[in-house]
Amino acid sequence: MNPETPTHPEAVNLLGPLLQTLLFVFLFAAFLLTATYLIRRLGRAKWNKESLSADIQILERRSLSPKSALYLVEVKGKQILIGETAENLSHLAEIKKERVD
Repeated sequence: MNPETPTHPEAVNLLGPLLQTLLFVFLFAAFLLTATYLIRRLGRAKWNKESLSADIQILERRSLSPKSALYLVEVKGKQILIGETAENLSHLAEIKKERVD
């Protein structure tokens, strides 16, 4: 019998496969985080380009609760305040821009 060959199953070295598995999990997690970051970044850039060239722009959004929000929207130069709930959208006000001379 070769002296380097383990005689008992408990003597098998599992450190190598364990380190390989941990390295794979780490690299996979790093890939997922990087992909998520890039997708969000590119998506945001696309959204901003569309908003700048469109006649309708969402200037601001404020959440009031998990199911309701206020939107400040600009449509062809007019600012409109819109309320959103789970059931509907409501026109709340038209905001006039004040000119500073």
